[in-house]
Amino acid sequence: MEENLIAYFDLLGYKQFIENNEEELTALRVGHILRDIESSLSLRKTKPINPGKVIPDLEHSKVNCLNISDTIILWTNNYSDDSTENFLDVCFNLNFMLNKYTFPCRGVLMSDKFQMISGKEHNSSGFSYSPNIMYGRGLLNAHVKSESFNLASTVIDKSFVEKFAGNFKVIEKIESLALKYLVPYKETYDDQELEYVLKFSTGNINQTYFDNVKKEIVHNFHKDNKRVSASVQEKINNTIDFLNHHPWE
Repeated sequence: MEENLIAYFDLLGYKQFIENNEEELTALRVGHILRDIESSLSLRKTKPINPGKVIPDLEHSKVNCLNISDTIILWTNNYSDDSTENFLDVCFNLNFMLNKYTFPCRGVLMSDKFQMISGKEHNSSGFSYSPNIMYGRGLLNAHVKSESFNLASTVIDKSFVEKFAGNFKVIEKIESLALKYLVPYKETYDDQELEYVLKFSTGNINQTYFDNVKKEIVHNFHKDNKRVSASVQEKINNTIDFLNHHPWE
C-alpha cells in the first residue's frame, strides 16, 4: 500500500448540534459546512450558474475529499511540490473558514498509508449499493491524533514534515501557513516537542484582528444550541491562547 498525504478533520460538538436543533436549521447549517468544504477545495474560485449567483468551481481541484457526517477526509494522489502546496492551501482554507465562520473543528495532516475503494451501483428496483471503504494505518493514526488534543485548529504531524526534509520549497510553504506551538494534548509528556499548527492568518495580527477572531471562535463553540462544558471551555481557552501566539505587528 502506498503512502499519501492525508488530512483528517473532525467537527467539534456535532452530536449536540444534531440533537438540539430542528431539521430546518440543521439542513441550513450543513449547507454552510459543505460550502466551506467546496470553497476550500476550489481555493475560493467560483463559476456562475445563473445571473447574480456563483458556486465553487471544482473543475480544477487537485485534492480528493470524502465527507461522512462530522468527519472530513482529504488526500492527494502524489507527493509533487505543486500537489503538496495545493494540499496545504486547501487545508489552511478549510481550517480557517470552519473555525472562524462556521463550525469549530480540529484536524491533523500526516503522511501515511491510506487506501479507499468507492463506487455506486443501482439495481432495476432503484436500490443502491455505495461502497466507500477506507483502510490503512494512516486513517487510524490521523483519527487517534485528532482525538488526542484540546485545540480547535490543525496540527501538522511530524510524518508530514519529515517527508519533505530538505525540500526548501515545501518547508517554506509550511512555515508560511503554520507556526510552531506546544500543542495542548489531553495527556502531557515530558519530552513533548513543538509542532506546526495551521494559523488563522498568513500575516501578522493586530489587536483588532485578534479581538474579532477571538469573538468568532467563542461564538462558533456556543452557537447552534451547543452546550459549553468544562472540557469545551478548555478547548476555547487553548484556541485563544494559540491565536495569541501568532506573530503580532
